[in-house]
Formats: sequence, C-alpha cells, structure tokens
Amino acid sequence: MGKNPRSRKPRQPARALSAHQAGKLASHKKPTYDPDAPAGPAEHLTEGEMDVITLVAENLSDPEISQKRGTKIATVQKHIENAYKKLKVNTRAGAAIWLLTRRNEALQREVAMLKEMLAKKEE
Repeated sequence: MGKNPRSRKPRQPARALSAHQAGKLASHKKPTYDPDAPAGPAEHLTEGEMDVITLVAENLSDPEISQKRGTKIATVQKHIENAYKKLKVNTRAGAAIWLLTRRNEALQREVAMLKEMLAKKEE
C-alpha cells in the first residue's frame, strides 16, 4: 500500500535564530525615515535607482514599475535595494519621504532664487 499524500512529517522543534536572521528581524524594527539622519545625496543614486524610487513614490508596485520601465522585476527590486542602502531607509514609504523632501528643498531654493531676482528687478 502507498503512502498517504496528505500525511505530514512531524514538526521539528523550534530552533534558535542565527545571528544573521536575528539581525534581519531587528532591522525591521528601525524607523522608516529619520529626518535627522544624513541621507546620501541624490548624486550617489544611479539613473535607474532614481527612476525606480520616483515610481515607488508614485505608489507603483514592483511589477507595475517593471512594466513601465521595460525591465525585469528582479532589476527593479535590485534598484530599490541599492537605493535603500544609499538613502539609509528601509521601506518604500521612507524612500518616498526622502524623494518628496528633496523635491521640496529644491522648490524652496528655486522660490528663493526667483524672489531674489524679482527684488533685483524692482531696485
């Protein structure tokens, strides 16, 4: 008589986590974005990483980003992973906040420059 395909092996007792596994679990408890932590400058991001982070900030999923860019999902995931390391974030929300903060700072600089030019014209 054959084995019942639904029969299961007895469960193994729980084993201790390795240092690597414990580190990965601990990293999930870190804050999403720390505005006081110095993030890497955008110049350190590759064009692909910046493009993918921009699409992440638009709330697109990895498959949607992959389709939009015409690349493999694995490529998108690697760009995200590399950008997280460079930006010192560990979630999509953290990357989106970094991007939006950076854009806001750029707009503030542009507004200040325009105000300065307008003030010079009025003199």
